[in-house]
Amino acid sequence: MLLVHPDGSSFRFDPGALCLDLLPTGGPGPLAYFEVLHGPADLVDWAGRSRLPGGLDLVVSPAEVVAARRLRDALWRL
Repeated sequence: MLLVHPDGSSFRFDPGALCLDLLPTGGPGPLAYFEVLHGPADLVDWAGRSRLPGGLDLVVSPAEVVAARRLRDALWRL
């Protein structure tokens, strides 16, 4: 996955597991600076760049974005 820092620099990230692909999308506290999951289109964009298979034609609700952010934040607390 290609990540783009808020300062414009970019780098590749491969955590080896789909759930860990969520980590660089932001997080609680100081990690909120890196938040990229603001709405449904952002989660669809993330899914397209993740290790999920292509061509899924996903439709995401605002509630599912909240759920994805909660899952990600829980992963940060592990």
